[in-house]
Amino acid sequence: MEIVNYILDYEFNLQNELASQEELEELGNFEYEYVPEKIREANRILSQRGFGLFTYPTSGDFYALFIARLENKTRLLEVELLADERIPLKERYIKYYS
Repeated sequence: MEIVNYILDYEFNLQNELASQEELEELGNFEYEYVPEKIREANRILSQRGFGLFTYPTSGDFYALFIARLENKTRLLEVELLADERIPLKERYIKYYS
């Protein structure tokens, strides 16, 4: 439900509908085992309107999420946010699950 609430807050703040009420209810009821599965499902819905749910790395064990236009996807995925040599290289970048 946190992802659904995040999408609703984003819609409210920008006065822009990213998903129908029916799609958000479907997403809220989506059964998943791992968070990336839920993000993939959210992206299936959001991509229809040209948006995506991205994750960015943190030094902790949690996912930090943001919504952005898919037209910026290539540039976003090139951004290395963590310069910590102890973190695997692929884990230092913004991710988009599709």
